[in-house]
Amino acid sequence: MKFFKVSLFSSLITIIRILSGFVISKLVALYVGPAGVALLGQFTNFSTIVFSLSNGSIGTGVVKYTAEYQDDYVQTKKLFSTSFRISLYCSVFIGLLVVLFCQSLSKIVLFSDSYYSIFIVFGIAIVFFSLNTLFSSILNGKSEIKNYSNINIVTTIINVIISVVLVKYFKLYGALFSVCFLHFFTFLYSIVVLRKQEWFSKTYFAESIDKKTLLKLGGFSLIAITGAISVPLSQMFVRDLIVSQLGIESAGYWQGMMRVSDGYLMIILTSLSLYYLPKLSSLKTELELAKEIIFAFKVYIPITLIGCIGIYFFRFFIIDVLYTKEFYSMEDLFFYQLLGDVMKVASCILGYLLIAKAKTKTAVLTESFFALMLYVLSFFLIKEIGLNGVTFAFFINYMIYFIILLYVFRDTVFLIWQLIFKTDKIGI
Repeated sequence: MKFFKVSLFSSLITIIRILSGFVISKLVALYVGPAGVALLGQFTNFSTIVFSLSNGSIGTGVVKYTAEYQDDYVQTKKLFSTSFRISLYCSVFIGLLVVLFCQSLSKIVLFSDSYYSIFIVFGIAIVFFSLNTLFSSILNGKSEIKNYSNINIVTTIINVIISVVLVKYFKLYGALFSVCFLHFFTFLYSIVVLRKQEWFSKTYFAESIDKKTLLKLGGFSLIAITGAISVPLSQMFVRDLIVSQLGIESAGYWQGMMRVSDGYLMIILTSLSLYYLPKLSSLKTELELAKEIIFAFKVYIPITLIGCIGIYFFRFFIIDVLYTKEFYSMEDLFFYQLLGDVMKVASCILGYLLIAKAKTKTAVLTESFFALMLYVLSFFLIKEIGLNGVTFAFFINYMIYFIILLYVFRDTVFLIWQLIFKTDKIGI
């Protein structure tokens, strides 16, 4: 029952987020064209990297240990206090760096120093993002899905309204500002929603940093930072590669495809994050893990396949609705991108085991290697088959990643095989 409840709320959150993202993309496409879409994607990738550093990427660890310490008041206080200080110190430091180097960052990220004011606002927003992430992680770990959904849905709707006005009147500048403003509203609304919660009090956040808790969070932080930096960084490099070899318009078509892909996958990946990860973290035996993985594959893979098939057959309609006829050239990108999406979901189902089993080294190495592999594959395939080489590289990359994960978890995979086909007695 909990799975369906979590899935319902996560789907609602995600659908609203997707719609908001598509509204902004549509407006940018109308007012600025493919070049504007490419620049917005560049700034979004940059913000993802910086945000991941701003709170030490401790969110996953906070979710796990909040669930684990549910009935332990002393450990919960240590966890919340340590997490709060990490989030605050890191975000203030990173935010100051962004403000100080705003002109240089504008030139590096957006190819012009005229956007420096965006980075000043962004630097301030980092602190609010960091605290919002902490609150969300606690709500997730405590399975307070209603409050989690309430905060996300209301603030996303407010952000859409403001973003529409900003993009309409300030074009690309307004779209870039909208990336920052969401976090201000989320923080204020979170205070209103959470003020009566028993855990949302000074008592839970007043202690100093606990070294043992810091070390525990450190492993999860390393995994999360690697993923949060390597993936968007590789996308930024790939985008630069496309711009240099095929032009910024082609980069806009690829970014448009990525927006579609990320949009519908967000429904599945949000559900995995809200339900599947806390569930895996709470399981104690290999048998329980194997059964949960089987359940995840039975649920998430068919949903992904249905979504991919539907998107492929309605791709022209999707381009018309989300973008303009100017983006019809991205139609060729759908096939391999969607195949890659299926492999991405399959990889995520197994990949969360790296976090649940605290396989820090393996997680860091695989994330880094396959982010680099995407760029390398794209470099060679673009020369061979043009822009479609990027989506083909995406598919090959996740297919290899999935095969590697099957090998890493071969004992668990063998147990799953036994459970499905009942080839032997399972004595665990």
